[in-house]
Amino acid sequence: FGEEFLSLFLSIGLLLGILFMLTFQSAREYQNARQKALETTGFAISTYAENLSTILLKADSTALIVSRGMVDGVLTGHVKQQLISMIQDDRNLTGFIYITAQGQIADSFSFRNLNRHSLRTSEILARHRDAWVEPAFQPSSEYGLTYNHIAAERGVWTADGTFAGVIVILVA
Repeated sequence: FGEEFLSLFLSIGLLLGILFMLTFQSAREYQNARQKALETTGFAISTYAENLSTILLKADSTALIVSRGMVDGVLTGHVKQQLISMIQDDRNLTGFIYITAQGQIADSFSFRNLNRHSLRTSEILARHRDAWVEPAFQPSSEYGLTYNHIAAERGVWTADGTFAGVIVILVA
């Protein structure tokens, strides 16, 4: 009973010790992997947020430059060509729409198919003329585009303070 019991007791003890060490090691590796995943996810989210804010600032700045470059609410040929070349050179900007104060689409350029019939120009104009929202960032569904686009809108005002329309920069 003595030697066999001692041998069995030591074998079970050794087995339990090994299981405890493996469990402890696995738990520690799990914690390390979890912490690494949290750090990586946090970095990805902050990087995405910084990239998105940079893109939106770029779109708003573009809309602001264009609205300031217009002469009496008219998109001149030079400003239009600059805007088109900016959009063609930038992978985040996908187009623009200029809506006059009367609700007409005066100029537009886009790599995507715009649904002009579903464009609620009166709401867009009211945001800038009546409610004075500067700038306005809208989901692309309002422009008939896919879910991964955003529109940056800016009101256009003439030098004498007359509302001339809205310039919309489309962002992917």
